[in-house]
Order: sequence, then C-alpha cells, then structure tokens
Amino acid sequence: MTGSDRDHSVDSEPHLDKPAFSPDPKEGASANSLQREKLRGDPAEERAKHSVFNEPAILPNRPPILIEQDWYCRNCGYNLRGLMTGHPCPECGVVERYEPPREGEETYGRWAEESQKRISPATSWMVAALGPLAGVPLAVLPALVTVEQGTLLMFVLFGPMLSEVLKVAAASTILECRGFLIRRPAGLYVMTLETALVFAVVQNLLCLSIYYPNSAIEVVAWRWTGCIVLHGLCTFLATRGLVQVWEQARREQQPAVLARAVPALTLAIAVHAAFNACVFMQGATGYGF
Repeated sequence: MTGSDRDHSVDSEPHLDKPAFSPDPKEGASANSLQREKLRGDPAEERAKHSVFNEPAILPNRPPILIEQDWYCRNCGYNLRGLMTGHPCPECGVVERYEPPREGEETYGRWAEESQKRISPATSWMVAALGPLAGVPLAVLPALVTVEQGTLLMFVLFGPMLSEVLKVAAASTILECRGFLIRRPAGLYVMTLETALVFAVVQNLLCLSIYYPNSAIEVVAWRWTGCIVLHGLCTFLATRGLVQVWEQARREQQPAVLARAVPALTLAIAVHAAFNACVFMQGATGYGF
C-alpha cells in the first residue's frame, strides 16, 4: 500500500490523528474503590438487591399471570393471591405494578428469609438488648447541647430534634442494613425504649450532678419521673413509624425504606418540642431535657 493509499483509508480519518483519549486517573481510583466495596459485601445480597423482580413490571402488553402466592398491595396491604396481575386491588382500587417472583428466582425477599433462618431467636433478642449500648455516648450530646446552649431555639427545636433522632438511630441502622435480624416488632421497641431510658438516665445524671447539683427535691423528683415518661412516650411514637416500615418491607419483600418513618419521627419531635416550650416559658424545672 502506497502513502497516497494510506491517506485515503479509514485509518487516516482526521479524528484518528488526534492523541489517544486519556481517562481521568480519579475515575480509575473510583472504579477500584467500588470494586473493593463489592468484594467486601455479600455477593448473594448484592444479587438479591438487584433482582429484576425488585423493579416494577410496567412493559406494555405484558400478559397477566395468576398470583399463586401471598402477594400484598403496596398501597393498603391487601393480599392479592388468586387474582391476575394488573387487576385493581379489591380493597383500594390501586393496580399493583410489581409481580411476584417465579419459582427459584433470587429476590431480596427470599434472601432476607434465608438469612433470617440462619439467625436464632436468641441472637435476634441479644441484638435488641445490646442495641441501647450505642445510646450511651449519643445521650451525652443532646444534654450538653441543650444545657450549654440554653437558648429558646436550641431548647425547643434543635434539642428535641437531635434527641429523638439519636434515640432511634441504632434501631434504624439495623432495620435498614440488617433487617433480617429483627424477627418481631417487639425487638424494635426493646431497642428504642431501652435507649430512651439510657438517654433519660444519662441526661438526669449530667444535669443533677454537674449543672444543677443543688436542685430542689421537687425538681429532682420531676426529672426522674416526668422526663423519663416524656422520653418513653416520644420514642414510642417514633418507633411506631419504624415498625410500620418493618411490616411494609416484609409485605413487599423489599429493603426497608426509612423515609416512610419520617412522619412518626416528626410527631415525636413535635411532642418533645411542645413540652420543652412549656417548661422553658414557665421556668418550672430549668434546662436539660
């Protein structure tokens, strides 16, 4: 082949005369980091989370199939077993867009069920019982913030918000990352209510021993009764949202979506904030809730 032939070949296109593309070195580092994360994780869990049955079946002209297993409406929880896919829910009228997995298909629900079978009830309750230990260092933070920064905004808004979020933080993390460890809703209540007790005790000790060591007996009695009841009530309200998330995840056979618990957590924060506002305005017991 002569030089003139090469000039008119596909190998002599103008864009091929430019220097070869050089990828950003940071992209390679990111790819390696993602690969290491995949290797550290559970391959079965990764496959289950990315199952095609975790996605809605919205292709047009998809032939309906008979639902021959327990399969619940995501809107109201009605059992759709015995109906055809695409049929409106008899309870609420919503058309379920997800389909039950075929026999032998790997899905998140089946992976979670198999994982739970490998966990004994004793292990599950031990996780629930030891969960509040994470609340000990976390309990100190809201107490220090609300007492040291005793402004109305901190005491009524940021203090309750920080307190209620941290009290359910451990249970929320377990529910989202390792939901199969929770066999019963009671496990969530054990984790959060024990954490609430830890919060109340730690905060009372800080306030009565360090910040207000000479408080009147009425104040001491109130902190060891009313404050503990307040923490328990607010935590119960927030935990109710986590239980609903747990129940819905089991019905849908999907990972837990914590965003669904936000309304219950907001209610708990509002109750705590309203209580603190009354205390702040009246000056009945001082700061430190």
